Amino acid sequence: MKKKLALFTTIITIILSFTSCQKDDYIKYDDVRATNGYIKGTITGTTTDGTVVNESINLTASYPGRNNITTFVSSGTINYNFNVRNNNAKLNPNYSSEVYLNIAYSNSIARLSDFEINFSKTLSGNRILEIDVYSSNNLGITDFIYDSNTNKISGKIIGNIRDGNNTYDVDLSFDTTVWEEVK
Repeated sequence: MKKKLALFTTIITIILSFTSCQKDDYIKYDDVRATNGYIKGTITGTTTDGTVVNESINLTASYPGRNNITTFVSSGTINYNFNVRNNNAKLNPNYSSEVYLNIAYSNSIARLSDFEINFSKTLSGNRILEIDVYSSNNLGITDFIYDSNTNKISGKIIGNIRDGNNTYDVDLSFDTTVWEEVK
């Protein structure tokens, strides 16, 4: 009798645990986004077909584990690489954007080692504006601050990017947290 009661109790507990879960209790790993500061600003320009581009972006979400800092020592100098990847948190069929930054920092000098922007927006007349740029040498970092107590970085990125025959002016600012990778 005790075994039947224990089995019955176990079955009821399992059923209740499944029925008490809400729809949003479980989400896929790929759907997880964390609010983590921002990368925001504007992209302006004119495409070769005459379309005027003046787009504001405000990216407040980051992939888990993607915003990190790597520290290494060379010739007695501490060097840092900050990897930041922010995007718009909600997937929207009419708009998507992601910016990736890799910033090398040493001796109070910050330089952009790598830059990537993927921006798309549905325009009128079934047209789509897409800007996909990887590594641009025409961008500079200003006002860079690294707070080692909070692992926050902030600054501005200004310059222009080229995507095919189109050139766009970029004026971005960022303020985000990076996590030191522990191995």
